[in-house]
Amino acid sequence: LERIENASTYVLTPLAAEVKFTKGGSTLRYAFNSVVIERAAGQAALMELRVKAADREIGPVRIMGDGFIFSTPMGSTGINRSYN
Repeated sequence: LERIENASTYVLTPLAAEVKFTKGGSTLRYAFNSVVIERAAGQAALMELRVKAADREIGPVRIMGDGFIFSTPMGSTGINRSYN
């Protein structure tokens, strides 16, 4: 609890991509390359994560592990993962 109370807050700025379609029109999409949460201890922990962005929310999602990586498909980590 002491480490959580002393933790810092970070504002994340997503990558932005304007996608233009061949038949006209465009859309603006945002991507996160990687957001990494890792534990300093060498043990796994049960985590409950929730992601909120604009008017959408995902979670809570419960995972067990010693860390977590969040990326979107347009971020390089997401692209590399899709290519195995």
